[in-house]
Amino acid sequence: MSLRSRLFPSGYIPFKYRLTASVLAVFIPVFLIVGGFSLSRAHRDYRDTQLQVEQDIVHSLQIIDEAYRILEATLEQQLGQAMERFLEAYEQAEGNPSDMDLSALQEEFGNELDLYIVDTDGVVTYSTVEHDLGLDLTGTPEAAAFFETLLEQKTFAPQRMSRETKTGKLRKFAYHSAPDGRWVLELAVKTEVIAAYLERLDPVAVADRLVATNAILDQVRVLDMDGWEVSVSDPVAPDEELTAVVHEVIEHRDTRELEHDGGARRYLYVELDDDESYQPAGVARVVELTYNRTQLTAELHSTLTVILLGALVTVLLAIHLANRTSEPILELEQEFTRAAEGDLTAYAQPRRRDELGSAARSFNRMMEQIRLLTYYDPVTGLPNHRVLLRDFERLAPSTQPPAPKAVLLVAANRFRQLNERIGYRDSNRVLHQAARRVEMHHHDTCFEYRGQSDEFILLLSGSTAHDDGPVVADALLRDLDAPYDVDGHQVSVSFSAGLALYPTHGVAIDELLKNAGFARNFARERQGARLQVFDPELLQDVLKTRRIINEVDDALRNRELFLEYQPLVNLETGEVVAAEALIRWRHPTDGIITPDNFIAATENNELIIRIGEWALQQACRDCAAWNEGLTDRPVKVCVNISARQFESPQFLPALRDALAEHGLAPQLLELELTESTVIENMQESVERLQALRAMGLRISIDDFGTGYSSLSYMVRLPIDTLKIDRSFISLLEHNKHAETVVSTIIAMGRSLNLALVAEGIETSKQLAALRNEACTTGQGFYFSRPIARERFMRTLRDDPYRVLVG
Repeated sequence: MSLRSRLFPSGYIPFKYRLTASVLAVFIPVFLIVGGFSLSRAHRDYRDTQLQVEQDIVHSLQIIDEAYRILEATLEQQLGQAMERFLEAYEQAEGNPSDMDLSALQEEFGNELDLYIVDTDGVVTYSTVEHDLGLDLTGTPEAAAFFETLLEQKTFAPQRMSRETKTGKLRKFAYHSAPDGRWVLELAVKTEVIAAYLERLDPVAVADRLVATNAILDQVRVLDMDGWEVSVSDPVAPDEELTAVVHEVIEHRDTRELEHDGGARRYLYVELDDDESYQPAGVARVVELTYNRTQLTAELHSTLTVILLGALVTVLLAIHLANRTSEPILELEQEFTRAAEGDLTAYAQPRRRDELGSAARSFNRMMEQIRLLTYYDPVTGLPNHRVLLRDFERLAPSTQPPAPKAVLLVAANRFRQLNERIGYRDSNRVLHQAARRVEMHHHDTCFEYRGQSDEFILLLSGSTAHDDGPVVADALLRDLDAPYDVDGHQVSVSFSAGLALYPTHGVAIDELLKNAGFARNFARERQGARLQVFDPELLQDVLKTRRIINEVDDALRNRELFLEYQPLVNLETGEVVAAEALIRWRHPTDGIITPDNFIAATENNELIIRIGEWALQQACRDCAAWNEGLTDRPVKVCVNISARQFESPQFLPALRDALAEHGLAPQLLELELTESTVIENMQESVERLQALRAMGLRISIDDFGTGYSSLSYMVRLPIDTLKIDRSFISLLEHNKHAETVVSTIIAMGRSLNLALVAEGIETSKQLAALRNEACTTGQGFYFSRPIARERFMRTLRDDPYRVLVG
């Protein structure tokens, strides 16, 4: 019989025992791991301190070595300056040293330098040091040879500071020739100046400071190349072992370590310049550092003590925690079970101020968040579809006759493009601001909800709901159409609304929402940002639009679409200068269908982008074909671009691919855009148009005069051509106002250096009027209807490529 069976005959181990065992199983290893980490860290810190100390001493000695060189360079510079001053004084005295005024020189350099004048025999004839007068500088063979060399070279010759004693001098000699003889001038740094510098650069003082500031150091000694301690008046002779270690360190330029009682001695090699060191002889090749491990041992003992005490306290706390925690955990488990079964009223009593109490409060916050996510939209904070269903049933009990109600569905126009333009995060901020505007219309008989995506739903109740619906919708649309602020930038979004009435347009909320959605789609696609009350005929229109979209999709795949070309003619010469590509549909049963009957249905669908890409490919292919034999007078092609295609991220890549695939020069392709396409998002339109112009393409504004027609945007837009709308051309013969408008447009275009094209020319009088206004280009039935590609190419081949111009 196992131990578990003896202690727990039922086979079930109570929670508090399991919790105790779990806590111990977790925390005891944690204490062991933390303890091991602490011991390892103590060793690592000790070692890091060693390395830092060694780096400090080596760096300090190298700085001392460098300081000597800097000292010599600095003093030599001062000597050179002093020599220049002396020579100036010598020249002013006309070569007679006894007449020299050396007071200024002594005042400038006297605190650091001694000044000498030496004759050509090497005898000092003048000196700022009285006891040096008459001193013979050639007293030794070495000095005599140096002096003779100086006279022969006739140049400056520095003599380095003595390496044998701290009281040596740094001297500088100069040769000077005068009419009355030759002179040797000498300047020397004073002995006390050099001693003061050397006192500040004592390596033993650096070692003493390291010992005083590092507890792990017992002693630091700076040794010479034979193991003798430097700068100690009575050094202890090194033993053979020390000498051998020092020689080995110098030979290998490495570090050696020797153990001693309670610590270790480490010997470091210090890299110094062999030939240029100005330190006293034999200094600072090896440094001996004596470490102690007392601090490390104390840290290890304290760490082990903490580990043992922590393990004991953990055991006691685990038992206490298990007893105290078991009861509230069971209560919390019951609430979780209720929540898992779908009871959103589950609530845990936070009886304690510990982790379990925090867990209970977190559970309650979670349930509150679940209730919010279940019934409220996280982006706008408005109630969602579930609340709408509940409120609809609450506000409309089964009464005879049924109580009037209205469902108003409001949604943004072209919200997907807004997402692409400013990103989902900022689009959600726009929706949040829109929701606040929707909430302003809340009252006792009007309730607001968040629908799908960019939709808002208003439920109106009461006896006047049918009459109030259009009024509320009109006011709400005005509020929603106002610009939105996103990080200081104004974002414009238009909205459309559909209204469905209960019970006229449906008795179930889903049916009312569906019909309101149909009405809203009709308002957006046919009337633009306006309200539409549901009408059964609207449903037929929507279904017809969907049918057309499906058929056009099939037509695109089955190659039923084709292009015809209408010539653009030079109104003076009759030459064909371009052709506008016009899409046609060869329907299997209905024959040829013009774009007016199917393009509008696809403009709010991704299908319009596919159609536009196909048209670009076909037009580039045809234009490249008909220009093969027209090298002297190329004829460009004009292609209409829809707003959705223009704003698509795939537009520019598709355009480049079409030009590259068919080898068409960019200047032979002109893109036609409507005013509304480029004005709705002006800044982005300008950037896109500039990119197109940079590619070498030409840009024209189609149907000009029917849209905004504002000079402010005309100046900003990088365009090449204005196409005057046919509605103005058709009135030229019998309407003076139309004649004035056309004349104004032509004058404006000419002032902006834009090309002008008149659309819809059908009579000779219209042609004469346009020629009278100096309009350069036109198109219309007067010249030619849209014709097939083959016929257009034959027209171009007929010399001299002219059509009748009257």
